[in-house]
Amino acid sequence: MKTASTLPVLLLAAVALSAAAGGLTFTPPASPRAIYNFNPGWKFIREDAANAQQMVCDDSAWASVSAPHTYNDTDSYQGIIDHGGGDRHAYAGIAWYRKHFKLPAKAAGGKVFLEFEGLKQAGRFWVNEKFAGKYENGITPCGLDLTGLVNFGGADNLIAVKVDNSNNYKEEGGSEFEWMGRAFNPNYGGLNHDIRLILTGKVYQTLPLYENLRTTGLYIVPSHFSIANKTCDLSIESQVRNESGDPQSITLSAVVVDAAGVVRARFQGEASDLDGGQTGTLTAAGPLTAARFWDVSDPYLYEVYTILTVNKKVVDVCRTRTGFRKAEFKGGAGQGGVWLNDHFVWLTGYAQRAADDWAGLGQAYPDWMHDFNAALVRSTHANYIRWMHISPQRADVSACDKAGLIEVCPAGDKEKD
Repeated sequence: MKTASTLPVLLLAAVALSAAAGGLTFTPPASPRAIYNFNPGWKFIREDAANAQQMVCDDSAWASVSAPHTYNDTDSYQGIIDHGGGDRHAYAGIAWYRKHFKLPAKAAGGKVFLEFEGLKQAGRFWVNEKFAGKYENGITPCGLDLTGLVNFGGADNLIAVKVDNSNNYKEEGGSEFEWMGRAFNPNYGGLNHDIRLILTGKVYQTLPLYENLRTTGLYIVPSHFSIANKTCDLSIESQVRNESGDPQSITLSAVVVDAAGVVRARFQGEASDLDGGQTGTLTAAGPLTAARFWDVSDPYLYEVYTILTVNKKVVDVCRTRTGFRKAEFKGGAGQGGVWLNDHFVWLTGYAQRAADDWAGLGQAYPDWMHDFNAALVRSTHANYIRWMHISPQRADVSACDKAGLIEVCPAGDKEKD
């Protein structure tokens, strides 16, 4: 990933297939899609600064920070956390973040999105002084479509984010959060998750960011397992949007690549006609043979490339890292338990707060530390985490996938559903 300060146009290499390790190595085809690390380069102040969304605001005296960032990294540890009331000593209120960035001229013909994996707990966004969206749940990822708000060709852009982690915060409709910061977890306010800038063409696979964007993205679902024969079927569904202005005949295909970069399966979908401005779901499916199934003792992951073409020209490529496993629940204690890939698994592990915090850092720390967390858990011979009361960060889910940890997590309703 590139840092947003440089933002060179990223073009993937053309398809190149060569004999290797008994199969074909895969290089994804070029497409307009590029993903940039948007974490660095923020200015921050822990107060409700006047005119902070405006270009003329002087933020030179603000702190320089990078996401993931929380403004409760140290004050959360000034007193013992009350299990039923959170941390009563930490700052809870409004803070502001600002960031200047530039976009290449060649990006002007496509789409520009921002993905916030999450923030705590409510947010308001302005881009070049124009209101760009809101966020009011503190749990799920959030997406912003910046296409009509930004400048290209090296011109300056400004994003300003107003964050509020007040314990008495109410949504614009008047209701309180279903999941309040004071409930069982410390209230780590701020841009405390990863942030990405995503460029695509006008015909593209949507992002799994229902908050604001109302898009559902891509699903890869295995079925019809034969563990003994090492086979399963894969069904791939990708929500596709045509914003080219003209009708387009679009085809979805997929390539399944193993950890060595060798092609293990190719699937070709049927062409679908989408009018300008239309959104539809395209599919591709087929068998995966000689499969290596994900297991607690062998957490094997594949990469699945989903490719959109229009008139045989590639217009979008997405890469998804995932594993495939057969999971069954055969009843409670003494009744059969949890089975994975046709064998019984004794789950042993931890009930872990979803904040997954470190002293002095809070909830906001880099992805490699989430991997380190998962490795520490696995080193105790644990294979299971039950996330407490609320869903964990995406970085924690990815870390558990790599470490061989089975997860159970609630959604955003304090386990009511």
